[in-house]
Amino acid sequence: MVLKDIVPDFYNENSEIECKARLDRNNYLGWLKTVGGFANAKGGVFYIGVENKDYKLIGFNENEIDKEKLYFYQIVQEHIKVHLDINTETIPYLINEKTRYILKIIIKESLLKPVIIRYEGMPLIYIRRDGYTSPINEEEIRRLSLSSKEIHYDNELTNIKFDINDFKKMNDFFKIRNNNNKDIDIKSLGSIGFYDDNLYLKKGSYLFSDNFKDGENNTKIVCNQFKNTTRGDDIVLTSETFKGNLIDGFNFIFNFVNNRMNHGFIKKDDYRVDIDSFPKRALFEAIINSLAHRDYFIENSQISVDLFKNRLTITSPGSFYGNEEIKPTYKLESFLSKRRNELISSIFVYLKAMEAKGTGFEKIVEEYKDQDERHKPFIFSKNNQFSIVLPDITFEDGLDIEEETLLLTKSLINKSKYDLPILSFCYDKAKSINEITKHLNISNSTYFRNAIIKNLVDNDLLLTQKDGNTKFYLTNKEFVKLK
Repeated sequence: MVLKDIVPDFYNENSEIECKARLDRNNYLGWLKTVGGFANAKGGVFYIGVENKDYKLIGFNENEIDKEKLYFYQIVQEHIKVHLDINTETIPYLINEKTRYILKIIIKESLLKPVIIRYEGMPLIYIRRDGYTSPINEEEIRRLSLSSKEIHYDNELTNIKFDINDFKKMNDFFKIRNNNNKDIDIKSLGSIGFYDDNLYLKKGSYLFSDNFKDGENNTKIVCNQFKNTTRGDDIVLTSETFKGNLIDGFNFIFNFVNNRMNHGFIKKDDYRVDIDSFPKRALFEAIINSLAHRDYFIENSQISVDLFKNRLTITSPGSFYGNEEIKPTYKLESFLSKRRNELISSIFVYLKAMEAKGTGFEKIVEEYKDQDERHKPFIFSKNNQFSIVLPDITFEDGLDIEEETLLLTKSLINKSKYDLPILSFCYDKAKSINEITKHLNISNSTYFRNAIIKNLVDNDLLLTQKDGNTKFYLTNKEFVKLK
């Protein structure tokens, strides 16, 4: 018997059809590249249990075909990390009065391209053309990337059925945020796409489940407390790691920071004002943003929460959505207007942990509005991750202003390599020559005073103040702005 005897509409192998007698265990790349090639092209059909030359049926018994199907999915999931739309059919046929089976695998064109196969540590890309699977060239990679359709991790379906009893932690969070005793409304969850018409959960909603297990999804969070102000050579006082659902993840970060930051108060005439290292509302928004806008496609990644003597830095995998590398900027409200994870964000909105519009960064800015420039929060993005930095408002010296964030609104004559470091160091507090040279690790020379400092003063970029016989220098904010 041949394949056409049981599949009447079968045509010989072409760009969309391939046959294999068996899936080779010793050289799985030989058939796996066809899967990737179909996904990068217009999709295709794989018949397993059929000779690829004369299309003779080899087939499987019932036990063998289950093992073949399991092996197929195992290899695909191990070596292709993009979710592919694959359907399988078991086609029976009779031979010598015994039932045999072939496996029909339908691979649809991938929405996210190019589909990459990870083989022995190497990324490989193939495409199907004219009945053959071949490596892709640079120009084709460019074309595939341009044809890639936007896909969101959190809207992909799981095979897990929705059960409200699996979301008790989310329900408790909902009650706290809404300040009442009402439970989550199941219909409201359905309206935001929490599950599909058959009650199967989306990946984003499964991240909120009490039963969530950290398998292929990356939910790792690492919290570190450092003794001083630098990460490199600083002493790590505490380090804790978490993996699990997003509600527990939020609580893990919040409690780690809240239990270790300074808590105090300022006495007024007849009352006191509580003061924390990080305003609770700003801390809340920073944590939610790191969870909601994390790129969950990135393998072996983690959210890093670093608590220093003078600041808190929360770094999440993925650049700011739609943006390239961003230097440190204080314009927090300018970013993440387009959400990476629409469903996760919608769930947080329903839980009243996010605004329906905007990023919540505006709230962080509002919480720090009365602070000086050295105590202003900022954000930056590099190496495919984004960071939110909250200065510790109980740390008097604050943070050094980043040179990259300074903007000179007038031209500077006779520039030197020390200009920006000096303007950064003196931005919010007047400093003496001794303090400046110590900060720059150079000598307090006549040349430095007369050529470098005097030039900045003559250009109106430094203001001079005097206390007794000592001169102090302060950056002139009329001509030196923060980007």
